[in-house]
Amino acid sequence: MNTLSRKGRSGLVAAFAVLLMPLLGIGTASAIDVNDQVMVLVPDLMEFTQGAVEHQFTCRAITEHAIWLVQDTSYVLNNGGIWEPGDSTFTPKIVWGDDLSDNMVASADFAELTAAFESDVWGTVTTDCGVPEDLNGDGKVVVILAAIPTKFDAGGGTNSARNTMYYVDPLFNEIDGTAMEVFYLNIHPWSTAPAAMPGAVEMRVYNLANGLATLALQSSQEDEEPWLIRGLAQVMQYRCFGFTETATGKHGIYELMKEFRKAPSIELTSVTSGSGKVDYAPSRGQQFLWFMYLAQRQGDSIIPTIAQDTVNSGMLSVALAINPSANVETAVQDVVVPLYWDWLVCNLHNDFRSDYAGGIYKYDFLEGTEQEDWAHAGMGAAFTKTFNSFPIEGWIADLQYAVPGAIWSSQYCRFVDYEQDWVTHLNGEYSDGSGANGAINSRWEGLVVKCDNEAGEFISIETMDFDALYNTSFTVSEANTYIIVTNNNPGGAVSMRYYISNDEGVPETEVALHQNSIMSQYITAYTTLMDANTEEIEGYDWIGPIFEATLGDSTLNIKMVSFYNQLFTGVFPAWGAGAYELSFSGYDSTGHYVQALRNVAVGFADTDLTLELNSVRLDVPKGGAPEGSMVTLAETGSLGLAMESNASIQDVRGRMTGIIAGPVAIPDVTGKLSFNSSTNAASVYRYTDNGWVKLDSWLQGGMISATVEEGGIYALGEGIGVFAPEIPAQLVLNGNAPNPFTAQTAISFGLPVSGNVRISVFDMTGRLVTTVANEEMAAANHTIIWDGSDSSGIPVGAGVYFCRLETAGQVLTQKMLKVQ
Repeated sequence: MNTLSRKGRSGLVAAFAVLLMPLLGIGTASAIDVNDQVMVLVPDLMEFTQGAVEHQFTCRAITEHAIWLVQDTSYVLNNGGIWEPGDSTFTPKIVWGDDLSDNMVASADFAELTAAFESDVWGTVTTDCGVPEDLNGDGKVVVILAAIPTKFDAGGGTNSARNTMYYVDPLFNEIDGTAMEVFYLNIHPWSTAPAAMPGAVEMRVYNLANGLATLALQSSQEDEEPWLIRGLAQVMQYRCFGFTETATGKHGIYELMKEFRKAPSIELTSVTSGSGKVDYAPSRGQQFLWFMYLAQRQGDSIIPTIAQDTVNSGMLSVALAINPSANVETAVQDVVVPLYWDWLVCNLHNDFRSDYAGGIYKYDFLEGTEQEDWAHAGMGAAFTKTFNSFPIEGWIADLQYAVPGAIWSSQYCRFVDYEQDWVTHLNGEYSDGSGANGAINSRWEGLVVKCDNEAGEFISIETMDFDALYNTSFTVSEANTYIIVTNNNPGGAVSMRYYISNDEGVPETEVALHQNSIMSQYITAYTTLMDANTEEIEGYDWIGPIFEATLGDSTLNIKMVSFYNQLFTGVFPAWGAGAYELSFSGYDSTGHYVQALRNVAVGFADTDLTLELNSVRLDVPKGGAPEGSMVTLAETGSLGLAMESNASIQDVRGRMTGIIAGPVAIPDVTGKLSFNSSTNAASVYRYTDNGWVKLDSWLQGGMISATVEEGGIYALGEGIGVFAPEIPAQLVLNGNAPNPFTAQTAISFGLPVSGNVRISVFDMTGRLVTTVANEEMAAANHTIIWDGSDSSGIPVGAGVYFCRLETAGQVLTQKMLKVQ
């Protein structure tokens, strides 16, 4: 540990000047003299600020390069809040005195503070960062030792002091009406407990470097990015005092690195990333290590080059400091990003102290220090996820653990205890907007790092090869395998996630098609994915399903929306008679391509109508459907059966046995439905809540036909599977889903006995909006769809509505909410 090492460049003569100038009466250009009292505005840095307040200060010294003002009385509570007059639980503290047991600033410690500024800090900081702009011509800065309130919500219902040690703001630069170069040194942190006071005194000395550096950088370029200023300021602390660590509390650079070690996912270019305690210690530790790594790779001169660049800012300043001839438009990507990736690997296993790739994955400045083995790999909390079993069915981080930034934030995952190689898939969150989900502007990059942890050596470092939709695969091996991923996408979306899986199976696409009974030209389509082995519902990836309808050489893309969980729906408007091909495509969560094609025959009931679909034919005579209405003959499957009967897809799959042709869905028409057949052993069946019902059928002209008088799902089969539906023990109204809803919603209920059922929708005034159902229903669980329209077919507005179920003398009501 290196504490007050006097590494500055001004020499010891300045230390004597600190003590002699006030005694000799050396004049200054400032109107302030030693022992003068002035009123100074003290900033309020609390999370819920109450505004800056003026307090009285006394000038305690004037040194070669600074005027030193010390607050007379502190009104800051132990938790960083502000004392209110009349509060007897706290007594304001006299700041200046000889004994730290009674005061916050002791004269002897103050002498060391001012001496350190002149001998260690001024020369070192101004050489690298430049001299702060001299606003009043006195050649001095003003160092204000103030008790600054920093209370914030620390979580768990507790408030705590954030312990911000220094503060610089051009809005707080006037003393007695004169603009001066000012930085504040907060004397409140760790000063409330006598045992912690020695650490507080040390931290004030260390943060002189931060305060002066911040003042110099801000005054030279007002629009410089705050993260860069904080990072360089922390480097200045190191260059003035070495690897700082207080004897009490272990504060300083040690603490910043300790906090960053377990929080690698925070955003490098944010000053408020990570825990807010100790003034966002993880963020400051990250920024410090970044600039230390740059100095290691590019030479110490990179720091003053960046600091004294008054034209460029942020990462562009870094890029041009490394390569002044780089193309400004691409300099950050071309010059800085490759170094950033090297730095991420260095942070992962600096503890290897490896010479791999020329030793670029270790910190030279930590050699021989207590932090020599610093590395993210030693902290379980540093990893977004640790995997140690196969197969990974599918994993995605909770939203709170998403990659926070569009660039300069990364995540680490590790794979341990694997006994053989396994191909693993990663699907990065991204959407081109072609599917159900909106466009997501992201751009993924990643590394696969394999290590021999026992030998303490890297085995390989490989770049992930993402496709255009940001899917990739990599191999997890017996060696310790790590992945590092980031969104290298300036200006893109934030809080992005990714999906990891070993699933090699391609799911089946389930589709259901239902013609709208009121507006016959519309067909509502539903789709979802199902694991063929487990029969569990799977999700689409970030794009969602892509629904396209094709008639001849015309294709229409129809936007689908999430109907319920992983079930998507979309409304297809037929634009003419003919045979449509409907395509439902996309990618599953793992990134496997999926597609299902369904055919729909469409015609209009102007006269006798015949629709043909593969081996199925529907004949509707004139008058068998409302004149001019659209009639459809559509392929369907398990999802169609499930939605027809309110059963699960897993249950209805058992009811598909014995089907020879179909199933197909038709609207409410009167006509003849025929299936190609070479035998009369089969019959036409209609699907109901009670299972398949056999219809009177006949064989004629190579087709088995049956008369149909109502819409539904039909199939040709030989003893199609039957089932006994579960009958509820009592009348239940399970509510609607989704709720709130935007367009339509599914109303679920259960009947213990068969009978007439009326489902009505009322508005807040009690006015009947529409009757959704009024018919005989069997004892079973049911689901019906309300399309969000009134009795005239006009969509209702947003608001609260009530669903009323009436049957067998019982009435149940459920509130529904429609939103825009």
